[in-house]
Amino acid sequence: MAVKMSQKTIGETSPRYHGLDALRGIAMLLGILLHASIPYFATLVNIERLWPADDDQSVVLLLLFDFIHAWRMPLFFLIAGFFTHLLLEQRGLRSLILNRVTRVGIPLVIFGTMTALLIPFLWIYGWTGEFDLQSFQNTADKGLDLKSSGGIIAHLWFLYYLLWLYLTIAIIKSLWSVKSSLLVLILFWCFFLGALIYAYGIGPFEGTGIFKAFSLLLVSGLAAVIVTIACFTTGLVKLALKTPLVHYMSFITYSRIPVVLALLAAVLLILRGENEAKPIWPLNLLDLLYAGLFFFYGFGLWKKRNLIQVLTRTNSMILLWIFSAIAYFGHIIFSGISDSLKSTKNFDQLELFNFLDTSFYGFSAALLSLALLGTFEIVMSGSNSKWQRWLADSSYWIYIMHLPVVAFFTFFLAHADRSNFLLTYTGLHWTAESKFVLSCCFTIAIGFFTYRYLVRYTLIGTLLNGKRRKSDDS
Repeated sequence: MAVKMSQKTIGETSPRYHGLDALRGIAMLLGILLHASIPYFATLVNIERLWPADDDQSVVLLLLFDFIHAWRMPLFFLIAGFFTHLLLEQRGLRSLILNRVTRVGIPLVIFGTMTALLIPFLWIYGWTGEFDLQSFQNTADKGLDLKSSGGIIAHLWFLYYLLWLYLTIAIIKSLWSVKSSLLVLILFWCFFLGALIYAYGIGPFEGTGIFKAFSLLLVSGLAAVIVTIACFTTGLVKLALKTPLVHYMSFITYSRIPVVLALLAAVLLILRGENEAKPIWPLNLLDLLYAGLFFFYGFGLWKKRNLIQVLTRTNSMILLWIFSAIAYFGHIIFSGISDSLKSTKNFDQLELFNFLDTSFYGFSAALLSLALLGTFEIVMSGSNSKWQRWLADSSYWIYIMHLPVVAFFTFFLAHADRSNFLLTYTGLHWTAESKFVLSCCFTIAIGFFTYRYLVRYTLIGTLLNGKRRKSDDS
């Protein structure tokens, strides 16, 4: 999903953001580490019924997962919002919609379907060690529980969320003009009026049955009301943006210490609670709003991109990393206290420490996101952009294909270790960490190999990242 940065934006020179390209690619690839680590702490956190567990468990891998998970997807949505605004300004709304449907919508339909078909069989293999239809039937008869974070589309939930966020951008942009807003408003109310005439048989129409009429009027009326609310809301937002208060709010929001972003992230996480599920429908609205918070922060960052230069200053980096460390270790400390209170069944203070844990977790998500953004812009400044572009391109494919592959390797190694197959043929006692590293290496190697030889210069590569030529890589 890489977007080529032009040297010219509308009316001004815009630098290449090498750090953001590389950071987006790395954030995608870190999904391999996250999903490879889960079998090695699933028993520790009592989720083995949701994710097949290995007999060897590791607190180190649990901490690795927790740290990466805190900032990875928030940072990804932030960068996605930034590049969405860039594409919107450079090419316009129509091109943005076409690009996102091609790069996000179609891959979600194709690979989401494949994932939904593969994951149940892989999970049953993970639980049973058998890879056949009979094992699948036996497990399904007992009640197949696959409530992974993305439901049937598993790790591709982020594509689904992006589509909702792009739709929001398209609606707001379409209604931003008063003329367009009134046109859309009149169109939808005319549609409702037409449905009313048809349903009641006014004029030359014969009318229809009560159930069909009710459904037709409900859908058309609800659509008209929603569009009316959207038009008035957009108008109010447009008026609010012209007030002097917005200038000060923008200044506070896009400061080198993201206080507003951190507070809002904490509030949304507290409201969301432990419900991190991402079903296709009905939407987990609070979870979507959490992702949307970072997406729209990144969307606004395009207009305030001088902040990126501020973040690369030494004093800003020091402050961000200090506050990030305080926030993250605060989360670790309060999380440990909460776990102790749960184990001793001391529920009197549990709510308070859960509140503190979630708050510090939200703070760390915001602070670490901007700290990493600034750090990568410093490190990648003036470096060769070819490998970063290649990394950004390949990471999309590797993320799409990695979950079935890394899950298979972790499950295979778990069963091979239980049966002493690994000990017999290697002469080594395999730890959770060694199996984790081997699974990641195999998955990354397969990912890069398949991207280079089966994807990059093929129709799949064109669909994911646009046309690539071998001459461009030389």
